[in-house]
Amino acid sequence: MRLMQLRVGNETNPVLIDCKAVDVNPLLDVLKDKHLLGHNLAYDLAVLSNCYGYEHLGPVSDTMLMFQVYYGGTNKRANLKDALKAILGIEISKDEQASDWMGELTPEMLEYAATDVVHLHALKDALEAKIDDTAKYLWPVVDLEHRMTKVTAHMGAAGMPVDEVVFAECVQESRKGAAQKLDELDALVSVDIPQEYVKRNTKSKAVPEKRNEKVNWNSSEQVLWVFKKVAGTPLKSTSKETLSDVDHPIAAALLEYRRVLDVSKRFRDTQVVDGRVYAKWNQLKARTGRMSCEKPPLQGIPDPLRRAFVAPKGYKLIVSDLSQIEIRVLATICGDENLREDLASGRDVHRRVAASIFSKTYEEVSDKERKLAKSLVFGTLYGMGLSGFTARVNAMTGKHYSKDKVEREFREPLFAPYPKVKTWMDAVARDYETGNKVSYTRLGRRRLQVPDVPAALNTPIQAGATDVMKAIAVDAYEGRRASWEIVGLVHDEILVLVPEDDATDAKSWLHEVMTRVGGGVVNQGVQENLRVVVDAGTQICDSWAEKV
Repeated sequence: MRLMQLRVGNETNPVLIDCKAVDVNPLLDVLKDKHLLGHNLAYDLAVLSNCYGYEHLGPVSDTMLMFQVYYGGTNKRANLKDALKAILGIEISKDEQASDWMGELTPEMLEYAATDVVHLHALKDALEAKIDDTAKYLWPVVDLEHRMTKVTAHMGAAGMPVDEVVFAECVQESRKGAAQKLDELDALVSVDIPQEYVKRNTKSKAVPEKRNEKVNWNSSEQVLWVFKKVAGTPLKSTSKETLSDVDHPIAAALLEYRRVLDVSKRFRDTQVVDGRVYAKWNQLKARTGRMSCEKPPLQGIPDPLRRAFVAPKGYKLIVSDLSQIEIRVLATICGDENLREDLASGRDVHRRVAASIFSKTYEEVSDKERKLAKSLVFGTLYGMGLSGFTARVNAMTGKHYSKDKVEREFREPLFAPYPKVKTWMDAVARDYETGNKVSYTRLGRRRLQVPDVPAALNTPIQAGATDVMKAIAVDAYEGRRASWEIVGLVHDEILVLVPEDDATDAKSWLHEVMTRVGGGVVNQGVQENLRVVVDAGTQICDSWAEKV
């Protein structure tokens, strides 16, 4: 970290501080309880934490988040340059961005650095005016995202604890397993590949020399050639959904290869630093408001790798996940009495749906049938068409039903136990077709320019669940003990690292936060007699893999 840029109020000149030349700790002590304004403040706070152990105690406001909330669902870019141009008509240069900032600071570099703060107050005032004038209902979301900023910074600075040896083992096992699966795939191809593919493989740095004359199974073009020329089954894509519907050993072998390769492919370049993996958390990356995580993608940790995420000696992981949170959000939206009663009694919704599909009693439903029902429920809620629905049924049952049979025997009885779900889905589709291209959550989160009916169905559910988890994360962060670290927020799951002696207290505390805050957000604006119970599973673990 080289420079700190500050501006106090809208009438003063910006101040630039060379962190190599002066001790900034006295200044940080003064700032600790002040109201901070920034653009992508989570990044700044994480850097300050890593460099100086700084934790901000006062409120924060972030013009990037305000911009993203206001224009949620659009293609508008929220970086400072684009936000200033869009809101204030001010254009700033980024020519000095690639300069050597650890060397001599030129007047041009200092002038460039000052632009990070010089317009922030005006940008904040303009965004506040837009919200006040046209979308006051967004304020609860803006407040939540501002409070969430400190959680995002905290997770980025804390990192996720891992056992470096086990992590490396998992990656190596994935690499070796994938190599074995490649041999199995190669054995299924008895013809030479075209010379044009050999040339491409030779030029590609991603293809080992010994595989230049073999099929590159990571190339969609070459895989499509294999299915046409070798399997005699022309395909339009190599997606999982397409391959699952193909009755040929190459399809099955390719799906297994991809599954085994997953850990190595996504995590082989991950660096472990002092027993932690540090990722980039994006607070408002998705159009639904969901967080994302990259470098590495900690929100997409496959099951085989979870055993590498281990609490260090003397500590425990407290892992808590909300039970069927998207279904609970759906229940408050559609108002189905049967669904609400099943959730209140602890009855498994997906098992009841499976009983309807397979004409069985609740108790007779197998785990495999429940898994299929769950997949179909979420696929339908997210707008999966009949072709995709049929492919999923066939893939999971190992059979080859026609679309008509799937429609009659699987799709029609899907929501028979919960008729108001289907009523709500039909209403959303009609509303969209008549021109409503905006979706909202109960908290007020908005998605503009909804592209299609599937997104219109998906957004209030997925974004509503996002509101729940962010509210829980904020409450947990603000109420935790100083020695407790929030190290992960993964969809409907939160991971907190605590000293071993605190584990029992931390488990009870986190479970109470999950159910109290989750219930409050899910049932916001819902009549008392129509509210949905929110539950969670909370567990003390040595590794993430122990969570059941």
